[in-house]
Parts: sequence; structure tokens; C-alpha cells
Amino acid sequence: MLYVGIALLGVGVLVAIAGLLQRLKAKKILGAPVVQTGAIAANQPVAGANGLVSCEGAARAQQPIAAPCSNQPCVYYRLKLEKKVKVKKGNQSTVSWKPVSEHSQGTFYVDDGSGGVWVQPEGLEADLTRTFSGPPPAHLAHLVAASGPGKHGEEILEHRATEDIIPAEARVFVMGTLAAGQITRPLVSTRGRAAVIGSKQKIGAVLVAAGVVLGAVGVPIMIFRPGTAPLCAAVTDDPAKPCRVETQVVEKDRKQSDGSTKKETFREKILTWEVTKNAKFELEARSTSSSPKDSSYPVVQVESAIGFPVNFGLNAGFGSESAKVFKTKTTTLSPGKFTIYVWAQKEGASDYTLAIKELRTETAAQ
Repeated sequence: MLYVGIALLGVGVLVAIAGLLQRLKAKKILGAPVVQTGAIAANQPVAGANGLVSCEGAARAQQPIAAPCSNQPCVYYRLKLEKKVKVKKGNQSTVSWKPVSEHSQGTFYVDDGSGGVWVQPEGLEADLTRTFSGPPPAHLAHLVAASGPGKHGEEILEHRATEDIIPAEARVFVMGTLAAGQITRPLVSTRGRAAVIGSKQKIGAVLVAAGVVLGAVGVPIMIFRPGTAPLCAAVTDDPAKPCRVETQVVEKDRKQSDGSTKKETFREKILTWEVTKNAKFELEARSTSSSPKDSSYPVVQVESAIGFPVNFGLNAGFGSESAKVFKTKTTTLSPGKFTIYVWAQKEGASDYTLAIKELRTETAAQ
């Protein structure tokens, strides 16, 4: 749940930033004065423009072109080709649309009746009119062929062409940088200035609100981790649900099998355990990581008050679960205080669930 909380917070921040950028664009549009196209073409100075100007008028070209799919007359078009692919990974398969290529063409000027001003399409950010979406027409077969047969393990199911245009004589809103009597790096919309401002303000507000909500949900999840075991506090032999152990990376001298000591770096958590009855117990430490590559190899060592081990605390690495789970049984314990050491590889997970259960009477008597 910690990683879920972090992910929600991260996504929330990114969504909020995207919303702020949309609102910033709306502010820029509001700040760019609306100027007659003839005045822009004459390169007349515009007070308060800060390099940005905007205008509205009819989109025209010296010679309109035909859109490649719909054949409609336009001054600019953008054609996007995609492929629907099926990818198999083991026994599972996924289907998704992937981009193949994108083509655009056209030059145009805008005229509100006072004279035309040319718009340079390079770097164009456009809110265009969609005129086609579906299987590519036959005369675009060369674009489909150029997409190739697909990568290894990728099956192409179908292709899709999407066409967006600026229709000839359509009324458009344009905002961009004034340079030598032309508008460069333009924002172009066939919906008009008011619609663009309203859309960006609305989208920005929604994204900012969504980002705040995601962050507000993510932070408590990071802190309280709902659905996970509570932190281990006073550990007793009373029946209880598993608790969570948070280990820390330490560097200590550890005894070796030959009696010598060696400085090692590993994860560790030390807990005090109060036993109130004569019994044997089973202890289990389980990594909370969901990663299949987690190699924690946890170990639980139990020692008496004088430091005498009362279980076999060695993870030999046998079995498919040994990388994440360790189980051990104690000898018959008498009431008193014991120390539980939870150890793991330093590269492993930081958190583990610790479960302690009393063995059945017949088992304890053995």
C-alpha cells in the first residue's frame, strides 16, 4: 500500500501540473490582443502583445488542397495512421492501437476582411475538424505497406486512418508569435476564441481538482497503509493477527559457523516477545513486496533473556517460497521475555508480516 500511495501522489502531481498548464494557456490567449489581420500583415506594432497576437477570420489559400481521405477542400490537413496489434506474452495476449506515421500538408492565411496574414504551420498546435476515421482508403495502401509486417511476436489485426482538416473558407481563431508580418508557432482552432478559452479553463480546473483528490487519497494511504497489517508493538503469545515489521539496513559483526565474526550489511528489526505459557510456537516472516524478483530471504531468530537460541534460524534457500517466506518452530518455552530478530538481505523488501501461533498441544508435547 505504500507504493500505491506514492503512485497516487505522483500521478496527482502530474495531473495537477497538466491542469495548471491548461489554465496558463487560457491566460495566454486572454492576454494576446485580438488584432485585425491586415494590421498584423502590415507588421504594425501592437500594444501589450508581448510577442503574441491573435485574430479571427476566414482560412484561405492560394490553391486549396484535397484532404487525402474525405477529398474535402481544405487549406491544411493532418493524417494519422495507426495499427491495431495483438501481442502474446506466454499464455496472455494484449490488443492495442499503436501509431505508424503522421503526415501534414498545407499553407494558409487568415483574412477578416482587412487583408490576409500568413500563418506558418511549423509547430502548429491545432484544434481541427475531424473528417475521417476508419480503414485507410485504397489509394493510401502505400502508407499501410510502409508500416511493415510488425515486430516479432506482434500480429497486425487492422489499420486505421484519422483525418483532421482546416476547411477552406472556415472561420478560424489563430494565436501565435508575430514575426515579420506573419504568425509563427500558431495555435489554431476551428471552434473560435471563446470556445478555446472556455475549454482550456474547464479542462484545467478538472485536472487540478483531480490532481488534488489523487494527492489527498495518496498521502493517507502512504501514512496509514489501509489493508496492511498494523506495526508490531508489544508482541505477546496471545492469539492475534499478523503484525508488520519495518526493517532497517544495518552493518554489524555477525558470528560465523566457525565461531569467528565478520562485518556484514543486512536488514534487521529487533522485537521483545513476552511468553506467558509453557508451549511451542511457530513464527513466520513474509515479505510484503509484490515484486516477483524480490529476494529477501528473511530469517527469524528467537533468543532467551540470556541470549540462548530457542529455534533454528537459518534460511537455506530451499523451495520456491524461501526468497520471500521463512517459517520456524521454537522449542518448548517457559514464561518470560524473549528477543525476536527479523533479518533479511539488504537488497530485499523493507517490510515483513510476522505471524506467531501456538502449536497444538499434541505437537507441543513431542
